Amino acid sequence: MIARRGVKKGQILETIDPAIVLPSSPLKNTRISFFSVCFCRICGDALECADLPDDGIIQRVQLLPNFCDGKEKLRQGIKAGDWHYCSVVCKQKASDLYSLGGERRAEHDSTKQFLERIVLKQDPDMDDIALFLAAIIYCKLLEGDDSSARYKKFYEGCEKTAACDIHERVMECWVILRSEISASEQHSEDSKLLTSTTFNTIYKCIRRQYLHQIPAMHPLTNYIQNKLLNLPGDALKDSLDYIGVAIPGLDLLEYKDMIANASDTNSVEKISTWRKAVRLVQAVNGNILDDEELTSMFDKKSVASIAKLRRMYFAFCPDIDLQHSCLPDCIVEGDTDKGAAAVKLSLIALHDIKKDEPLTISRIDDLTGDIDERQAQLQRVFGSDFTCNCVRCNCERHWDDRDNFDVRDDSNDDSNDDGLKRLPPAFHWMQLKRIGDLAMQHAKYKVACDFYNLVLKVQPKNGDVLHARCASFLERGYFNKAQEMWREAYKVCPDHDGIALHVKKQDAYGQIVGSASTAELSSCASCAKLQVQSDSFITLIPSKGFVTKPDCPILSSEECAQAIQWAESAAESRAGGWTTSRHYAVPTTDIPIHEVPPLLEWFKGVLESRLRPLLAMQFGEDEVGIGGSGVFIHDAFVVRYDASGGQNHLPLHRDQSTHSFTIALNSLSDYDGGGTYIASIKRAVRPSKGGALSFRGDELLHGGDPVVSGRRYIIVAFCYVCKQERLLEEVPKLKKMKLDGLFHKPDNKNDSKTGGSFSFGFQF
Repeated sequence: MIARRGVKKGQILETIDPAIVLPSSPLKNTRISFFSVCFCRICGDALECADLPDDGIIQRVQLLPNFCDGKEKLRQGIKAGDWHYCSVVCKQKASDLYSLGGERRAEHDSTKQFLERIVLKQDPDMDDIALFLAAIIYCKLLEGDDSSARYKKFYEGCEKTAACDIHERVMECWVILRSEISASEQHSEDSKLLTSTTFNTIYKCIRRQYLHQIPAMHPLTNYIQNKLLNLPGDALKDSLDYIGVAIPGLDLLEYKDMIANASDTNSVEKISTWRKAVRLVQAVNGNILDDEELTSMFDKKSVASIAKLRRMYFAFCPDIDLQHSCLPDCIVEGDTDKGAAAVKLSLIALHDIKKDEPLTISRIDDLTGDIDERQAQLQRVFGSDFTCNCVRCNCERHWDDRDNFDVRDDSNDDSNDDGLKRLPPAFHWMQLKRIGDLAMQHAKYKVACDFYNLVLKVQPKNGDVLHARCASFLERGYFNKAQEMWREAYKVCPDHDGIALHVKKQDAYGQIVGSASTAELSSCASCAKLQVQSDSFITLIPSKGFVTKPDCPILSSEECAQAIQWAESAAESRAGGWTTSRHYAVPTTDIPIHEVPPLLEWFKGVLESRLRPLLAMQFGEDEVGIGGSGVFIHDAFVVRYDASGGQNHLPLHRDQSTHSFTIALNSLSDYDGGGTYIASIKRAVRPSKGGALSFRGDELLHGGDPVVSGRRYIIVAFCYVCKQERLLEEVPKLKKMKLDGLFHKPDNKNDSKTGGSFSFGFQF
């Protein structure tokens, strides 16, 4: 299959209707949900179960704030293990699936045995589904029903599949199915349809080429993600109570402290409700199962219930016939908002694709492993004799000889396929860049840098590659080296947006390698008004988190007011006002400090005279340098949280920095809620006006607690402490990233990368 037209990264190449779609729910006994909501066994839509008809067909209802009236009836009326359908159509679909094509077959003991052994599993995988679909198609071929012509045509295509061994499990299923149809009942004239080889061929073809696993949006997931946080206060509380997950709100100590200091007790309850709501939204977005610290915030029953919302659809689509690659060009996604009946598959480009370029997908969902790990996964799908010869595998096989690679650019590229057979092998530079980008996403920054160096041999002025190579050093903690490289890249590519931005920030903060210090560059006369003392802060977490005492602010009240005024004035005068998309992973409503000259000059003075000395006292000069001189600003901005509109909270995350700090710019009496919630201490830290919170941003899971009334202003800064040695050291391998994380789509409102880290425009 080739691209019919050129597309950009993230765009749809083609939309295809699948032949068969199975949600994972039909393959296991649908039990009563912990959320007190029953779901259709086929399409997964939510059902109102207060009045259950005798025929098991119930009307669909939308999940609304007042849907809790039937909760008690629901708990009394539904038994564990019951199966329910939202309509006659879904009930008939279930009958067709489980009878393997006819009601007559459901009466046979051997078919029941097949269902028990193969279908009714708690967590069906691709092998189970492929076997199930193969059984359906095989039975229809044997019985010669009205649709057999369609399936026979499919089988004719399957015959091209290379011969392979028959697994014991496949043979067992064939024996069970074949035993029900005697030769006299056999309508087909093709005797070879009776053989185990035929059944095995159908199974292997489905598993290798035509079955796709796509994530499904559960109706309750859609409700929580898109409606929950838009509800008014009472409805929000009622809905949370109805859903019934044990969500962390305020712990006892924090609750007592808030009650003691609150002018309005209702505001404390509101803060707790909102915190629960945003945590639930974040958990349902998928992060709870990806982060141990996030998972620990919920009890086991809640984690298990939330995990059940991660349904998968299995789509059988003979129209998508693509070769496997460990460096795929596209990914299969599905629109599942309306249940299995409405699923459509889309081929999404993982990078820019030219017209008539051959397309590939991955037949394994974990691409983080090395060539041996991937080969083991592939042999499970394609057989023990399979060897992957994609460009990534060929590159890795010859990696020790990479200095001799024949790297080609557009002018001398002839046949990539021929080039891959050469010794030393030949690769197009774009292939190597794509492998480097994938290595960056898998946190293999040193490997990525090596790939970018190979590309730059033939593309020395490629701004994207130069920018990415700089980022690979920054991600390893070599701040000064990265800044020096950005400066050199700017000489070659001054018009590249990413490179120009970093050089602009270098100039703004005076952090140019070999330049004068920030103190010499700053002319702010008020820098020395306040001095920090060694007893002016409290240790929250030894060596990781600190907050200034209420009576020891680092900014005066006048300075705070001036900083807010500068930020608001800048927002009014600039196109678009406050920015909302600079940090695509966890976006904030902010104004970059380096873009507001008076704010920048004042902030540089504060950084030199107060913040750096404060960080030195807190973290120690061995870590941050004498007087904090080893701390460098990577990004700083004024953030606004507003309960009346716009952003009112920030999900839990870790920063892409070594050290971070926030400075409160307005009084606690100006707003309710807010503060930086730190997961390890299970509470929000709210510095008083002018006070500062400093912490290890890359280590501590934290977020902006919901502001439930008023408006909160803070200064946030991401800092790096530069490594001076061991430039070739690789960072520890991070948690494995699945295939659906290969590219980012910032325009997708449901694509939340919360629980990850801030990113400064390095989108690989």
